[in-house]
Amino acid sequence: MTRRILLLIGILTIIIVVSANSGCICCCKNPGILSDNQTDESSYGDNQTDESSYGDNLSDGSSYGDNLSDGSSYADNLSDGSSYGDNQTDGSSYGDNQTDGSSYADNLSDGSSFNDSHSSSVVQAKVSGDTITISGTLKGSGTEQNSTDFYLGEGPYIVSCNNTGDSGNDLTALLYNEDNTDVHTIADWNTKGSITLPIGSLFFTPGKYHLVVSSGDTYTVTIAKPTSGDAAPKTITAEAGETISTAMNLNPGTLKISVKYDIAPTESTSIAVYDMTGNFVFSDFPIADSSATVTATGTIPMAGIYVVSVTLPYSGGNGTVIISQ
Repeated sequence: MTRRILLLIGILTIIIVVSANSGCICCCKNPGILSDNQTDESSYGDNQTDESSYGDNLSDGSSYGDNLSDGSSYADNLSDGSSYGDNQTDGSSYGDNQTDGSSYADNLSDGSSFNDSHSSSVVQAKVSGDTITISGTLKGSGTEQNSTDFYLGEGPYIVSCNNTGDSGNDLTALLYNEDNTDVHTIADWNTKGSITLPIGSLFFTPGKYHLVVSSGDTYTVTIAKPTSGDAAPKTITAEAGETISTAMNLNPGTLKISVKYDIAPTESTSIAVYDMTGNFVFSDFPIADSSATVTATGTIPMAGIYVVSVTLPYSGGNGTVIISQ
C-alpha cells in the first residue's frame, strides 16, 4: 500500500514539472499571443520593439510617409523649408517666378510680357525751350513707341495731340515719370482740344518724363509752357467730352468762365485756373442750370499769364466757352 502511494506521488510530480516547462498551466505567466503581441508586448502589425508604428512612424518619431528625419515633409517641403513642388531654394516659385522675382510666363527681364506680341521702338523728343514735340508713326497693331526723356520744369504745360489715319487707329499716349510710373493719360482716342499738365502742383513734380504711345497712326504730341496769353474776353467752342486749355493774359480782379450748351449735361463741368507756378488759382464744378449754362467765378490776384482749363462732360451736347473779366 505504501509503495502504491509513493508511486502515485512520483507520477504526479513528473506531470507537474513537465506541465510547468511547457507553459500549459494557467498558474504560469502568459507572455502573449504570437499573432498579436511580441515578447515586449508590442503589436507586430502596429508597433515595433520601440513601440513606434511600422506603418506610420520611424524610430525618431517621424512619419515615413509624411515627414523626414528633420521634421520636414518629403512631398511638400525641402530641407530649406521651401516646397519641392512650388518653391525653389531662393523662395521663388518654379512654376511662376524666376530668381529675379519676375514671372516667366508674364514678364521678361525688360518688363515686357513674354506672351505679348508687341514690339517697341524709340522716338526722339525734340526740345526747344519749354516746348517738347514728339512725332512718330506706328506700324500695325501690337506696336508701341517710347520717347526719349525730356525735362518738365515748374509751371503749367498745355498738351495738344494730332493723329492721322484710319479711325480704328485712335491715339493712346501715356506720360511716365523717371521712376517709370504711369502718371497721366495724354490721349485716349480723343485727340481734340488740349489738356493742362500743372507741373509743381500736388499732382506733378518737376523732373524727367517720357511718353509711351501704344496705339495710333501718324501722330504728333506737343507739350508747351506758354510764354504769352490772349486778352479777355475769349470765346472757344468745344465738343462733349472735350477738354480745352488756353493761356490768358489777365488783370487783377474777377474772372468769369461760362459754358453755354446746346444740350444740358447731367454731370458737372470741370473748370480750373492755374498760375505760372503750376498751382490752382481757383477751380469749380458747376452743374448746368435750366438754360443749359454753367458759370464759375474767381479772383485773379495779380496781372500775368494764367492757364484756363475747361472739360465738358460726355452727358451733354457741344458747348461755347466764354472767358471774361
